[in-house]
Amino acid sequence: MDGEGNIKGFVIIKLPPPEDPSQKKTFEGALAFEESLNPVNSTPDIGPDPSSRADPRDEQHEEDYTLPLQRNDEILSPHIPTRRRRFRFRSKGLASVLFVAMVAYFLWQYGPSTVLLEEELETKNNDESEQPLVYSIYSKLMVYPSINSSWVSSIPAYPDNAVPTSPSAISKIIARDVVRHSTWLGTAAEAAPTSDSKETSTAIFPLRGNVYPDGLYYISARFGNPSREYFLDMDTGSDLTWLQCDAPCTSCAKGPHPLYKPRKANLVDCNEAVCSSVQAGSKFGCNHGTGQCDYEIMYADGGYSLGALVRDQLAMILTNRSWGYSKAVFGCAYNQQGSLAKSPTYTDGVMGLSSSTGSLPSQLAEQGIIKNMFAHCISGDGDNGGYLFLGDKLLPAHGITWASLLGKPATKNYVVAVEDVFFGDSSLRVVSKGLGNAIFDSGTSYTYLTSSLYEKITLIIQNSLVGSGFEHDMTDNTLPFCWKYKAAVRALKDVDHLFKPLVFEFRSSGWFRKTSKMQLTPEGYLIVNSRGNVCLGLLDGNVMGNDGPIIIGDISMRGILVVYDNENDRLGWMKTDCRKIPKSAVSSSSP
Repeated sequence: MDGEGNIKGFVIIKLPPPEDPSQKKTFEGALAFEESLNPVNSTPDIGPDPSSRADPRDEQHEEDYTLPLQRNDEILSPHIPTRRRRFRFRSKGLASVLFVAMVAYFLWQYGPSTVLLEEELETKNNDESEQPLVYSIYSKLMVYPSINSSWVSSIPAYPDNAVPTSPSAISKIIARDVVRHSTWLGTAAEAAPTSDSKETSTAIFPLRGNVYPDGLYYISARFGNPSREYFLDMDTGSDLTWLQCDAPCTSCAKGPHPLYKPRKANLVDCNEAVCSSVQAGSKFGCNHGTGQCDYEIMYADGGYSLGALVRDQLAMILTNRSWGYSKAVFGCAYNQQGSLAKSPTYTDGVMGLSSSTGSLPSQLAEQGIIKNMFAHCISGDGDNGGYLFLGDKLLPAHGITWASLLGKPATKNYVVAVEDVFFGDSSLRVVSKGLGNAIFDSGTSYTYLTSSLYEKITLIIQNSLVGSGFEHDMTDNTLPFCWKYKAAVRALKDVDHLFKPLVFEFRSSGWFRKTSKMQLTPEGYLIVNSRGNVCLGLLDGNVMGNDGPIIIGDISMRGILVVYDNENDRLGWMKTDCRKIPKSAVSSSSP
């Protein structure tokens, strides 16, 4: 038998209708019951969410769910013991019924109005006060060198034949490129991991986006258990994968999906090696008493992103057309300032694809799931999308051209040496010892050249268009160079025969010093804007605040399978129809 509990009761009295107050109040009934204070067997356990596809290697414990859950949260609520109510008509209960009935009669006769009366003993509230999951930190403005925020709106020194453009006319896409490039400054280089284990599969992510007008490509990824969809900017220039999160969120932009909601058990301890990798070059460490791994990313517009590392489940489509699961470490970004805080945004965060130990490919390779290599294929002009895959299972057996990556393993970006650049058959090399280095960066929309190279290529393109029907449109400020045709251009393929190919000659891999050429069709350096004009997607690197290196952006990787091989420190490319995702990786179901 359970111990004695509290006696409770209630009566219900029906009031007269408003339209006829002369009617009397009506006694509807009364009831008493006993409430047991014994919590044993109080609430049956709730089974797992049938929509979840748990990682069999991951065992969740009840202490994982000790956080205050926000409104509209879909995570399972904690099992809090509740008092069990039992209805009993014992002698003590009968006396209570008589007492309640007397009170009801008195109120019926003399009370002004009664809707519901409930008597209950006062109980102590054992619920803990709501506490934030992540301890907030303040921006450490001296973590990185001072960055000139005027880069965002500054105008490069165009040659005399260029359009004198006002700062307000510079594309927002260019400003975005400039802002995110500042994350390369002041970060410490580190060695990429090597994996001796054999890969088990390859994960694939469909791509969405375009160069113009949106200026980014993003993937759809699923994190958490149960898994939820998030859109991430595909960025080979970023080390860290991060999502905007509710921990709670101090300042977040409105994205396409609800904020990621972490649990306390998801927090990465600041003593872990992956934390040291992310915090390299900053002043963060295990000296603030919270134990969490804090990080900060600074941007050129004076903005920043603050967050803490978490570890959660990642669901991936594998080459055998099934869903695979793995643990991934990523940033829980709860405070965005500057350009990151602008709403709405196309994405929920960034997928970091550099060669650092904290990048997603390096993490999966460390676990032996894939080889430490990946590739993306961005669709050509007019065909939004493409695909990204992590691993080597979908690489073609033949046809890939390779160039050596420089500075490995210390350099985390993908850098190659540029020997020469050709427009048609004309060499654009202005010095005898090559043209410096180039970084392949999928987080950049356009391609940025050194000032001398930019001046030479704009002049030669202008001269090549004489008599072609194209005229320089001085009123079009979409990009520094836009040309108007005798009729509005609907697609680049309609006029691409009037433009010559652009060829980058890189130093190739191997024992002997030789070169590898990457040929770009006009879609590799031109766009068609909303006016029907053709604009040059090659820009002066001075807008970045320095004269080099060359940055190969999305526009110059369209229609090409670009391979990042961190196993052999090389970068490859191959002309490909990026509209066709490999059939072996297509799945119609969701995890």
